[in-house]
Formats: sequence, structure tokens, C-alpha cells
Amino acid sequence: MASLQKRRGVWWIGWRHHGRQVRKSLRTSNKGLAKAELDRINSIAVTANSNAVTADYIEAMTGRAPEKKPTLLEFLTAWLAESEVDTTPGTIAKYRQVITGFTAAVNADSLPMRIDDVASEQITQFLADKAARSSRETAQGFRKILRSIFIKAQDMGYVTHNPVPKAGRRRGSKAEKNRKRPFTLSEIGDLAARATPFWRFMIISGFFTGQRMGDIVTLKRSNVHLEENLIYLTSRKTGKQVKVPMAKPLRVLLQSIWPKGDHDHFWPDQATKYLAVGSSPFSQEFYSLLASIGLAAERGPKHKSKKVGRNARRASTELGFHNLRHTFVTQIKIVGAPDSVARELAGHSSDLISTHYTHLPIQSLEKAILALPEVPL
Repeated sequence: MASLQKRRGVWWIGWRHHGRQVRKSLRTSNKGLAKAELDRINSIAVTANSNAVTADYIEAMTGRAPEKKPTLLEFLTAWLAESEVDTTPGTIAKYRQVITGFTAAVNADSLPMRIDDVASEQITQFLADKAARSSRETAQGFRKILRSIFIKAQDMGYVTHNPVPKAGRRRGSKAEKNRKRPFTLSEIGDLAARATPFWRFMIISGFFTGQRMGDIVTLKRSNVHLEENLIYLTSRKTGKQVKVPMAKPLRVLLQSIWPKGDHDHFWPDQATKYLAVGSSPFSQEFYSLLASIGLAAERGPKHKSKKVGRNARRASTELGFHNLRHTFVTQIKIVGAPDSVARELAGHSSDLISTHYTHLPIQSLEKAILALPEVPL
């Protein structure tokens, strides 16, 4: 049910929609008017709970009028057409192969399936079948393309989270252990000193927020609330809403590159690229940055280092951008914050964490952020 809250003399109404917190200013200081709107929202919610979902309910719960979502086939067709503008013919052929195979696997040609009807289990089965018929590496390539497609759908508001599963790893394997190593503070300083302005932004944002690459690349001005000193965002991976107090170095950096429009990205070109093709080119750029300061081995010409084919598995590297997330959580715990604070700030998404650690007071989060150490940036 909805509830009222008064902030700076104005009434706000808040409620949960599919597990997500929604807030709307009523733009009035009159308690009677605010109470009337509260009763209206709660009445609509009662109607919806009886399975009579109306347009009023959709607009009230989401803050916008309902819109017709495209079918899976319509969205994939539009995504492919948009990609053809600035993508090589060879890559387009691969995209078309993935789309053709996936739509056939889920019967999208004959069923009126919407883009948000796709379940993770369907994608997992499709990739497993592909791996069995060809190779694991080919299936991983298909997974990356599908993930980029659903990143675009998520950014357009057609899906609430990306249903494409992350690549699996054997528990206890060397690759899994390597991913968990945090950067040292001196390594963070060296990376920031060598980085371009964009990657300096990424490194500082990753260190002081612990958020994933895609959420940082696509950060908008509307995510940053200077008056509250908070960053609000919804995790692209889990759909979980996260709020992170801003450490001073991050706040100064964001203000120095402040976008003009409320819905503008801090780095528009990079955000557009990420939404179009996903994380792969950014991961490669970060690897090159790691190699430039001796934290990774230099890579030779693609596919020619050991006379192996296109599908040969690359040697795993110990460090990547995701290690900044491990660094953040490690440092939060080092400064004495409890596990619950680290989990809330990082936006971890297990059912247990969501149940027990989603109502931490903002004062606890701010205390943890302010206690982070100085870094030679």
C-alpha cells in the first residue's frame, strides 16, 4: 500500500511496484489533498489485486501512461536494422544468425511473444543447445550478443532486468578465484594516473560506488542528486534499486563534467556504444590500461599468437573492471562497516539480502563512504 511523507514542506507519495520503490511529489503542502491522492492510489491498488488491472493502475504505479510493448520479433528486427547503420557486414551476419536461431528456439515466429515475456530459462536452454551442437566458445559469443540486445531493451524500459545469464564458471576454479582479488590502493592510483578522462571517471566511480561497468558507463545526470549527496540507480543486472552516498572526490568529478540535460549521460558517446554492443569493447580497453602499467600481459595480434582458430579460449587474466567491485566491498569492510552496509551499498541481489538488508538508514551508508581511505588520484 502507498504511504505519505513530507519533505521540505511538500507532500510525497511512495509505493512499491513489482518490488521497486516508486516516489512521486504531489506538489502540495495541503495534507487533505495529499490524503485524497493517497486514498485514490490505494483504491487503484486494491482493484489491481483483484486482477482487474486498469490503465489508471498502470499509470499510477509507474508514473506514466501504459504503452504497447513490442513483440520479441518486432524488437529484434528493429535492433538489427539500427545495428546495420554502423556495423560491419560480417558482424551483422553474426547478429542475424543469433536472432534467427533464438526466435526459432522460442517459436517467436508463430507465438505473439512480447520482449518482456522472455525468461532466463529459455535463453539458458538455447545457449546450452548451441554449445552442444557447435562449441562452448560459439555459445558464449551468442550469449554476448543476446545480452547486448536486452541491454537495449532495458534502457528503453521494455524489460526491468536483463534475462541473459552471465557466463558460468566452475566453483573453485582458478578463474573464479582470480576474479575475487581486489586492487590495491597503489594500483588504483596508478590506473587513474595513466587513464584517459573517461577511464579516470570509470575508475573513480567504480572505486567509490562499487557498481558494475554498465551502470557506470550509462550513468545520467538524473541519477545524481546533489542536494541529497546520493546516487540513485537501478542495477541493469538485477533490477534492484541502489542508493550510494557520494564521496567527495567522486562528487567533485561529477560536477566537473555535469551534463546539460537532466536525462543526458555523463559520457554520451560511450553510453550509446555500450547500449549498442555491450561490455566487450570496454573490457578490452580496460585490459589495455591494465597492461600499460604492468598489471596484465600485452596481447598480440588477434587469433595469431599460437596459430589457433577463432574459437580458441583466451588465457584468463587475473584482473578486470569487475575487480573494482570487489575492491569497494573489501574497503568498506576494512573501515569497519558491517556486512549489511557493504551488501546494501553494492546492491547484492540474493533473496536473503533483499529480505534483511534493504532498509538501512542513510546515516549508516554515509558513515561508511566518509571513512574510505584517500587514494593517490
